[in-house]
Amino acid sequence: MNNQGKTTATGFGSSLGTKVRRVKTRKALKVILVSLISLLLVITCAGVAIVMPLLQAYNKSYTNVPIITTPPGYSFVIPPIMGDSTEGKPFVGENGNWWIGDFDTGIAVKYGNVETDENGDEYAPIANEPIIGENGNWLIGDNDTGVKADITTGLPEPPPVTTGPDGGSSSTGTGKPVTVNGIYKVEKKDPDIENILLVGTDSRNMSSLKGRSDTMIVCSYNKRTGKAKLISFMRDTLVPIEGLGKNGGILWQRLNATFSLSGIACTVNTINQLFGLDIQRFVIVNFEGTKNLIDSCGGVNVKLTDTPGDPRGEVQWIQNSGYKVIKNSDGTYHLDGDAALIHMRQRYGSSDVTRTNRQRKVLMALFQQVVASRDITEIYDLVRNAFNSKMFQTNIPLTEMLDLAASVASNGANMSIGSHRIPTSYWNIRFNMSTQQQVTSGGAQVLQINFNEQKAKVQEFVYGK
Repeated sequence: MNNQGKTTATGFGSSLGTKVRRVKTRKALKVILVSLISLLLVITCAGVAIVMPLLQAYNKSYTNVPIITTPPGYSFVIPPIMGDSTEGKPFVGENGNWWIGDFDTGIAVKYGNVETDENGDEYAPIANEPIIGENGNWLIGDNDTGVKADITTGLPEPPPVTTGPDGGSSSTGTGKPVTVNGIYKVEKKDPDIENILLVGTDSRNMSSLKGRSDTMIVCSYNKRTGKAKLISFMRDTLVPIEGLGKNGGILWQRLNATFSLSGIACTVNTINQLFGLDIQRFVIVNFEGTKNLIDSCGGVNVKLTDTPGDPRGEVQWIQNSGYKVIKNSDGTYHLDGDAALIHMRQRYGSSDVTRTNRQRKVLMALFQQVVASRDITEIYDLVRNAFNSKMFQTNIPLTEMLDLAASVASNGANMSIGSHRIPTSYWNIRFNMSTQQQVTSGGAQVLQINFNEQKAKVQEFVYGK
């Protein structure tokens, strides 16, 4: 009996102990659950506190330029123009004169000031390149060689001269700017390569998506290899622009006219059509935005040419413009936003070749500097402030932007950046925009190129083919 009582007592105590443990376990679980919920709420609130300001800032810069399907049966064919054939063109002879075929013109080749290309190599641009005169002969400076140009220009029939929106002679065949409705959809040529067009403009009204485009750079990033590439497209390149000519046909104009006359979609479409790219996204920044971005990074360190006594030197040009240049111990120079902007826009004593080269150098230095020296919090603040400035416009969805940023960040400061410009070779000519004809005097100086040749160079640089 005593054993039974003992057993019963033991069983009761055991049952009571189990209940106590269960109560304690439930209380512990409740505490853990409440803690987890609290932690989740804190994380959520922190996430909202971080994401919402970025989202609000991003919405100020996002612009919905639609990606549209090209019309059925649509095709863009580059009209033939001088430059598609090298047969019959003048060349530099061994004696330093211009030659045409077997004919020595007796006219010496003249060179401009020595400049530096994007690879750091010095070269001297030709200052008296031959052009085709109105009589069809090759002209070198003021000299008529008497030799017919054996090249078909293939220029379209000139449209009637019309009155432009400013009351003067229009550079468009329609007499007014035309807005292109959207960016033509182009399938990706390589799923890992993202091509984004960066446009630098002098426009103060960023919502118009128009203005004078001082800079056009395609930023190409390969997610697979982690390599980035920058290609400057020189603004004075003579290109055929769809829809601005007579009866909605082709108009020959400078490349930067695509932006000022028809907007960002026209610029994207034209570059895609002429050079075989698949650009669907863009970023537009004005000069004030560029300056503020550089200042937000604490300035930028770049290599500059220092030629005391020569106002064409890069250091001298910045100083003579009233801005400070600080030399670093490693030989680079520290520039704030104002000085960097003046540097990137300099054209005095140099050509657009060196100007675009300077722009890419500053961009590369700025990117490597940000990735190498700033933590994620500082990069976040930099991006948010950039969007808040209202000096940027983009059609890149935020999800795509974050995905791209994560891929870039994973490669860090070790990511290589290639640099190039298009065109690599060209002919300087004078062109009358109203009559659509090459002229011997007056008109605008433009760069005439061989599109097949330059397209192949773009394809090789971006896609490796």
